[in-house]
Amino acid sequence: YFYYLLDPEAGHDDGFFGAPLTITVFDGSNSTLPLTMEPLRGAFSGTVTDQATGAGIGSVQVYAIGTTGLVRAATTAFDGTYTVAELPVGTYHAVFVDGAGRRLAEYWPDSPDFGGSDPFNVTAGDTTTGIDAALFKP
Repeated sequence: YFYYLLDPEAGHDDGFFGAPLTITVFDGSNSTLPLTMEPLRGAFSGTVTDQATGAGIGSVQVYAIGTTGLVRAATTAFDGTYTVAELPVGTYHAVFVDGAGRRLAEYWPDSPDFGGSDPFNVTAGDTTTGIDAALFKP
């Protein structure tokens, strides 16, 4: 038998993996197969703080913008930390928006607009760290 692996959620590469494996199956018994799949998705993470105090800011929306537009979003925890997960491998820009409207939106790193933002890469099975922001309260 040959086993071709499929991930219906598209989080991993489909296909054959590793070297061929011989498995002996006996009538009336079950066999457990050591199957693995390579991840197709990655993540990015960081911390959002108040520019004046350095304190973490909760409830900030963090948007991942890919080549085709908005891909995914996450919300910061009470301490300002966040992870935007389950992203297809690729190049992204991040924008940080204070949902309460008390602070100005910011693109990473430290730009008021998309044109001043820098792209960063998301790789399979990894989390790109250090995508931080310090939001200004006018």
